[in-house]
Amino acid sequence: MGTSKYKELQNAVEVLRGSVKDPSINLDFSVNSVKHIDYILDVAFNNGKLKNPNGAFAEHLGLMMLGMSGYLTEVIIRNTNNTKVDINEGDENWYTSFNLIAENGWTARPAQRVMKRAYEGKVAELLAYTLSTIKYFNSPLSDSPPIEGRYVEEVYVRDDQKQKDGKPWWKFW
Repeated sequence: MGTSKYKELQNAVEVLRGSVKDPSINLDFSVNSVKHIDYILDVAFNNGKLKNPNGAFAEHLGLMMLGMSGYLTEVIIRNTNNTKVDINEGDENWYTSFNLIAENGWTARPAQRVMKRAYEGKVAELLAYTLSTIKYFNSPLSDSPPIEGRYVEEVYVRDDQKQKDGKPWWKFW
């Protein structure tokens, strides 16, 4: 784990938490508090675009998004066993590409999910993502993902995307 980048991630979380002035929003690192991050994104974005491009959130957009990514990271770490943060110190895009790695081999990228939530809105809810991640990260080692301990997302081809000869669209032979 990159310690200086991890410290930067933690600092961004504290900036985020300190910038929230609404007393009804309690960012206490509980799983349920992730709904407040969803709310903040709903207030700030509409269809992937900032609602107020001249506002304070927009002015500090990178720091706020990093803070939200770090917040999700911390919530997942506090609610799972032996989860590690993997940050490549040499990666100039570390703030979007860092991983959480569970003891059982599952991985997650909270920063990618925060960006997806900003672009896609409520359908990419962070609370549901957090609950699912915690569930899979806490699953027994026997339920670990296939192929050398790495998660492989299954892709299903809808019937309307199959070629007329019955083969999936991606098969050329």
